[in-house]
Amino acid sequence: MDQKSLRRFWAKADRRGGSKACWPWLGATEHGDYGKVVVGGRAQAAHRVAYEITRGVRLTGEDWIGRSCKNSLCVNPEHLVRRERHWQLKQKRA
Repeated sequence: MDQKSLRRFWAKADRRGGSKACWPWLGATEHGDYGKVVVGGRAQAAHRVAYEITRGVRLTGEDWIGRSCKNSLCVNPEHLVRRERHWQLKQKRA
């Protein structure tokens, strides 16, 4: 992602609370619950993009990104936790 796109992405996150606070996504949402952003012509979940940007990784469909804060609009990288998809499915069954 180029610098201009990075600035545009982070401008849609309310980071005023500081590094430990939730950073609510202010851009587009899906059903009002999850942030959405278009990257490379493709709609993606904002929290997944935040994770990829800050960790320097490329996520696959098997990767699940959860939030330690349980705030579905939060994109603070400090709150994002990577799990494999089977972990998420196991949690739903419990």
